Amino acid sequence: MNKVRKPNALISPGFLAALFVLLVNDFILKQLFHNWLTGKLSDLAGLFIFPLFLATFLPRWKKPVYFATAAGFAFWKSVYVQPLIDWLNLLLPFSIGRTADITDLAALLILPVSYLYQSSCCCTEVERGVGRARRRRLAVYVVAMISVFAFTATSYKDDQTISYDKEYEFNVSREELIRELYNTDLTYVSYHRLQEMPELYPSSEDRDLYTGHLRKQICKSTGMAYMRVYSRGDGKSALKLSFILYSCDTKAPEHEREFLADFEQEVVDKLRQQQMQSGIR
Repeated sequence: MNKVRKPNALISPGFLAALFVLLVNDFILKQLFHNWLTGKLSDLAGLFIFPLFLATFLPRWKKPVYFATAAGFAFWKSVYVQPLIDWLNLLLPFSIGRTADITDLAALLILPVSYLYQSSCCCTEVERGVGRARRRRLAVYVVAMISVFAFTATSYKDDQTISYDKEYEFNVSREELIRELYNTDLTYVSYHRLQEMPELYPSSEDRDLYTGHLRKQICKSTGMAYMRVYSRGDGKSALKLSFILYSCDTKAPEHEREFLADFEQEVVDKLRQQQMQSGIR
């Protein structure tokens, strides 16, 4: 019998309990209740086991792992990560979502608990038999795979799309309207050029797509508005709301009305106010 260091954090009662809470909460409780408590449970359980998981395989980097987890969580919950998420969602075949709530940072208090728990797990023991050691390793591998699934799958959200094709006309040129669009209450207005496919986009203006996040939250998700800007002649232009994309388990009729009202208040009304302030009627 040899005395060895046991990497048993992944199969310890505390880790397994927190992993169970994370999975049940994200795949069952959130679907049933979807309230502040289910959101906080995910953060607490995830922050408890995520650095514990990494530190098990990187024991020499234990402190950097916990500091990086705290910094990464704070960044993930901030508004500064939204442009990165938007960029990834345009490239990836699935959607990445997160809830931006500053009160979620309180969950960082679980990290010291996780740190002390990890220290208590990394002790020495007498390994009893080859068969038992193999079963232990197999259990660690199985739990590790389930943990990776829990960390990644819970960041995916179901995309809901609301089509509008609603136009708003303005007494300014297309170029000026585009400039004013960046001064509305939309968050992170960005420009995207669609592929040069004349059969799908006969007009050059059809390939110019503008996106921006609304302030309205539904299912704790802000809607992303997809817009196009067209020339209308005689110095006029039109803003077309093509569709709004948001993350939610289900799509309800009131979502369409609420997002449209928010878009018209934050964008259309703001653009008209800017024209009036510029002396353009």
